[in-house]
Amino acid sequence: MKVNKLYIMRIGCNGAAFDAEIEGGGMGLYIKYHDRMKKEKGKDVALIDVRGTSPNLDVNAVKEKGSIPAKDDPEKDIGVYIIGHGGALKSGGLSAEQLSKLLSEHFKAIRKLCLVSCNLAKPLGPNQKGYLQDLCERLGGLGIKPMVAGYDGWVSVAFEGMEHDTPYKTGSKKFAIDQILTGKKTMTSPAKAGTKVSAEDKANAKVFGSRAGKVVFVRDINEENQKKDEWTQLLHRKRFVWTYNGEEAEIMEEGWSDRK
Repeated sequence: MKVNKLYIMRIGCNGAAFDAEIEGGGMGLYIKYHDRMKKEKGKDVALIDVRGTSPNLDVNAVKEKGSIPAKDDPEKDIGVYIIGHGGALKSGGLSAEQLSKLLSEHFKAIRKLCLVSCNLAKPLGPNQKGYLQDLCERLGGLGIKPMVAGYDGWVSVAFEGMEHDTPYKTGSKKFAIDQILTGKKTMTSPAKAGTKVSAEDKANAKVFGSRAGKVVFVRDINEENQKKDEWTQLLHRKRFVWTYNGEEAEIMEEGWSDRK
């Protein structure tokens, strides 16, 4: 994500787990972007933790890892990563309404917002809103109009030690780190979930060092389903991006890339 200011928010609220995957993934992304952005004048990155029970959430900057955003910051080129477990229309334990409120309390503008949460990009069904669409529209109503991205399956971030803590598996009990997203050599293994990755595979993939890989995902997609109706195909897109057009959220066909 290429922006002037980047905030990486690790979220575990209302009983949602704040575990090694959330901590390690957030730290991995921070290290990756800190190493990149410190070389560019005027750019900054911060690691923020959000915990507690709604409506009393604790928002704190990780020590020596940047600061909490200032609501009156005039900067508009701001990016935010949300890292939290997805489930039951919640990201890190927060509903779309709760997350939009949290973000509006700390940001006046966001250009890019990416949710690293499993399964929240899928709409609930035809003519029903999914989490991303709901979040995009709620933020738009509050005057914050970022591109909002999320994934339609299992998603995580490569970080040092993740092979011990993250359930790398799809329906076939295999895992893969996708070269398109990591920018590194693809790593695959027939090993069952929980099996330690070999040193050779780790060295080849080069994503488990002190620097994180990009956001990565693992999915088990039935190729035949992708050839069926438009709705079924929509459910098998790897990433969804929504924008607010002034009245409602609309899905973007192209999404974004780090080139813009």
